[in-house]
Amino acid sequence: MFQKPPQNHILNDNGNANFSECLFSDNTSAHGGAFYCSDLGGTPIITNCILWDDVCSYNYEIWATSSTYPPIVTYSDVQDGPGQFWFGVGCIAEGPMFVDAAAGDFHLLAGSPCIDTGDPDSPPDPDGSRADMGAFYFVGGSSPGMATAPVPADEAIEVLLEQLLTWTNGENTAQVDLYLDTINPPVNQLLFNEPATEQYDPDLEYQTTYYWRVDCINEYGSTEGEVWSFTTGLNTSTNFPLPSDKDISISPNPASDVVIIKSAIAIMHLAVFNHSGQLVYNANASSTTYNLSVGTFESGLYLFRVTTAEGTTTKRIVIN
Repeated sequence: MFQKPPQNHILNDNGNANFSECLFSDNTSAHGGAFYCSDLGGTPIITNCILWDDVCSYNYEIWATSSTYPPIVTYSDVQDGPGQFWFGVGCIAEGPMFVDAAAGDFHLLAGSPCIDTGDPDSPPDPDGSRADMGAFYFVGGSSPGMATAPVPADEAIEVLLEQLLTWTNGENTAQVDLYLDTINPPVNQLLFNEPATEQYDPDLEYQTTYYWRVDCINEYGSTEGEVWSFTTGLNTSTNFPLPSDKDISISPNPASDVVIIKSAIAIMHLAVFNHSGQLVYNANASSTTYNLSVGTFESGLYLFRVTTAEGTTTKRIVIN
């Protein structure tokens, strides 16, 4: 029942009527906005209904004048119902989230508290799910899956400042929100309803722990992601110019057995990171040539970070 003139509501007077999967909204009455239950007898049974935004002088959706013949109200969304003697099992008082109530479209939006919260003993909705409250059962898809496969990997250390953040969106993702912060949980939002990208190039600082999260979104709702973290490495080149590419060579590229690093001056340290930003090799050195066996490395892209007395340089090497 929708937008009826004054006094057009349900008057229960000496009857035991059943009301199931009904909707009352935007009606006006001198008494109960949706129901007026007199004390002359009869007990109406109200189940899986929505009673919302009706107007009456008493500001109640249900006006019951006697507890001798109380309405039996269960598994229904009733505005201003809490605290009333008839507010029964499974009842809620939360905005039902209609598609467009002003235009008379009372279908439920994704995320409505009335979805799958009707009487569990009622017949299921046509889609096989638990009964909804209201006259129109929810028809739609599902919220997207959760984002996975973060790069850098969760809790990675010695992450380079050049590191690109990547991830895999959950199934049926249409947009994403990205949060990146130095506090946990992260609150600094960098992407807002961004079309379903799976990467972001951040501005990072040395020796800092970052927390980040990707929320996947579609028209049916959003799925909050897990909070991942990573820590960037030390700045080992603050007081020195970066070595030029001609000063350091790494070959072969691609490599499958041994990688040979050569430098014009002594190599002091070598660190190797996989594509997820995880440190997979870390060693000090003191010669101009360093042979690293990579036969046991998994195939993929690696970052070789070489430090000399002149500073640090990073090169990308593919291992087959």
